[in-house]
Amino acid sequence: LALIPCAVVYGMARGYGQKKWMSLSALERVGFVLFFLFWFFFFPNTAYLFTLVRHLLDHCADYGIERVCREESWMVMFFFLYGLIGLPTFLYALKKMSALLGHVFHPKVRVYFPIIMIPLTGLGVLFGLIDRLNSWDIVQKPWTIFQIGLSYLQDPSKFLNFVVYAIMLVLIYYGMGFLLRNIFHDDSGACHHSGA
Repeated sequence: LALIPCAVVYGMARGYGQKKWMSLSALERVGFVLFFLFWFFFFPNTAYLFTLVRHLLDHCADYGIERVCREESWMVMFFFLYGLIGLPTFLYALKKMSALLGHVFHPKVRVYFPIIMIPLTGLGVLFGLIDRLNSWDIVQKPWTIFQIGLSYLQDPSKFLNFVVYAIMLVLIYYGMGFLLRNIFHDDSGACHHSGA
């Protein structure tokens, strides 16, 4: 499921990447909105992968904070690596969609879209993690999703979860973006400097 938003935004960028909203036909606009909504409701699956480490508790009967069971201790690395798949999918899908929206609408959208999308993504992760909702439930249970969403603003413990998830996803998105940008910048700078 985490690969779906990556594939959708890749296809959208290929189809709409060179166009402006005002130049799109009515049919193209409808298609753009439908593809975006599809991407929007599946995007939290990218960040949901970060929570898979919790499944360690299912594999060890005597799991504790000090130790894991000997028979399946390899599961620690499995779930760690599986959870890490969320990192490239989360970064790619959000950066690519931000860039696309910035080109199609206005460059400032590229800056503001992640600020809006990341807290909503945290909410989407909690919908799946705590409330056991799926992306397609937006079609089947829209009123239920709306009510559960409101409960995250009214219940203090749920609101705390929401805030922590939003902050952590902000740190992952902007922190990894900064780190990757500087790693590649430093490498190229070092090469140029040494060759001079």
